[in-house]
Amino acid sequence: MVDTATAIAAGDLTLRVEKADSSTELGRLGAALNEMLVQIEDAITQEQEAAERLTNFIADASHELRTPIAAVRGYSELYRNGALIDKEDIDNAMRRIGTETARMERLVADLLLLARLDQPQAMSFDSVNFAAVVRDAATDSQAIDPGHPITIAGIETARVMGDEQRLTQVVANLLANARVHTPKGTSVTMTLRENNAHVILDVVDDGPRLA
Repeated sequence: MVDTATAIAAGDLTLRVEKADSSTELGRLGAALNEMLVQIEDAITQEQEAAERLTNFIADASHELRTPIAAVRGYSELYRNGALIDKEDIDNAMRRIGTETARMERLVADLLLLARLDQPQAMSFDSVNFAAVVRDAATDSQAIDPGHPITIAGIETARVMGDEQRLTQVVANLLANARVHTPKGTSVTMTLRENNAHVILDVVDDGPRLA
């Protein structure tokens, strides 16, 4: 027992004291030591998993923040360059800036909450106007990079159950991939359709295909 305890003290938490007669003090001591080791290992595992979750979330949040930041910058540049003339265009740009700012606030709030609570954030499950999500994502993408024209086709109304923030992130990422991995002038077509009570979004670009 002394040799095992010495090895454990040196850092090998996988070792266990051999079981002894539980009716003796030595046996009870060994059992208590083994139980303590199990609890220590569990605590270390939980701490490592929490650190990994936080690291992954920080990386994800940093990636997700790029799109709303780029959208806000894109709308501001359009306004500064005089491309937003009509009141309707200006109002829409201001609405999208407000929406994307709120999105950034939620990402930052999620990050702070995760750091405090040390647990992943649950998704909400609400009725979402997915057609509006698609249209807004397309508008944002055009503000970020007008060099990738976007066409929206298919049904004009579609409601789904889900987390609007996460759905927005998914659509924004699809469009970001098209912007990043295709040359200027590549057009993107977003087709929204229904199939057996499911809503499907197809995002297709006409960029060069890999051999």
